[in-house]
Amino acid sequence: MEKLTYKIAAFLAETGHIPKADTELCRYGIELFIISVFEIAAVLVLSLFVGNFKETVLFLLSFLPVRIYAGGYHADTRIKCFLILIFVYILFSVVLYNEFLMRYQYCMAAAAALNTLCVFFWAPVSGKKMTEREQKFYRRIGIAFASAELLIIAASCLFGFYGRYIYIAALGAFTALASLAAAKLKNVLRGRLSARG
Repeated sequence: MEKLTYKIAAFLAETGHIPKADTELCRYGIELFIISVFEIAAVLVLSLFVGNFKETVLFLLSFLPVRIYAGGYHADTRIKCFLILIFVYILFSVVLYNEFLMRYQYCMAAAAALNTLCVFFWAPVSGKKMTEREQKFYRRIGIAFASAELLIIAASCLFGFYGRYIYIAALGAFTALASLAAAKLKNVLRGRLSARG
């Protein structure tokens, strides 16, 4: 993987698409992209066997944009990250199949509202260093995605078109909230531990 991504990044640098000084950064970004595509593809293939492909696509579309731009929990290794994604998918499938949260539509709307508030106050929560400009950009996009989800979910509750697909979008917003809160907690605990040491 490292050799392949280095060759791609070197080609982009040689053809003038990126500065040569950014070759390693570009290589890392390409590697993350390929791994992310593989992880999402694995979940989608799994969803074909489980029988909830459409629902999984909707869940990922409601969860991933907020997760990408607002930030969220990062595991220490890629394999742990992949296992957490599989665990989240299994949990989503169980909750979707049983639909025991479906009747609590106002609670799901409240979770989407809390998600939007947390994105507004915390985003971006990221493990990588960002410039101030990047932070503003990611924060703005994260707030836009979270707010759009909130508007759709709240409107569905108020105007009576809350159903299975809105429920799935609400589960995506709730998952984004859980990931954001876990990342924030991890950063706070890490900060306290480093202050003691």
